Amino acid sequence: IDIKTLLSIKEVWLVAGIIFCGYQVFWSTYSFSGFLQVHFNLSAVAAGFITVAKLWMRPIGGIGGGIIGDKFGNTKVLGICLVGSACGLLIMSFLPALGTVVFLLIIVLLIGVMTYTIRALYWVILDGCDIPIYITGLGIGLISVIGYLPDVFVPLINGYFLGTYPGSTGFVYFFTYIAAVSLIGSLITAYLHVCLKRKQAKKLGK
Repeated sequence: IDIKTLLSIKEVWLVAGIIFCGYQVFWSTYSFSGFLQVHFNLSAVAAGFITVAKLWMRPIGGIGGGIIGDKFGNTKVLGICLVGSACGLLIMSFLPALGTVVFLLIIVLLIGVMTYTIRALYWVILDGCDIPIYITGLGIGLISVIGYLPDVFVPLINGYFLGTYPGSTGFVYFFTYIAAVSLIGSLITAYLHVCLKRKQAKKLGK
């Protein structure tokens, strides 16, 4: 009965879809080091420095994203970061191989900030979804099963592209796929934003 109740709540599916998309964006960052070495001919040390620097964006994206989300609206900030991540991935993918290391560092750091902001905010939006308190834990579990499914198939997709299209081409196809998923996530977030606004308006009307 509890499962049936959860499945009847539209917002549960929307949050699961957002996490499903956002988590794939995060997964794509694991491929940055290889791409930087193959496409931009960076040394392993230089590529490692850039990707490690991205990890330091975790507190900035997590804490800063949370503060900005509280001020301007979590769904708004989440949607902007999903669109921004998609743009960043496309810019990095189609940037000429002559791109400077400094510009690459900036792009990777910006993507890092946005991916960590996405991870910080996609659970916060659950608050406005009116999930009954007594099944909140079950709801989180159900959403997690759907949202974290990319752990199963994203490595396979990545492996397929890299195996089928050697060199930087495989990375470009993979990042383009992730960018498309990120844009889909932004559309789901926008729809959730509208749904939550309508719910809030109805409550105020009562």
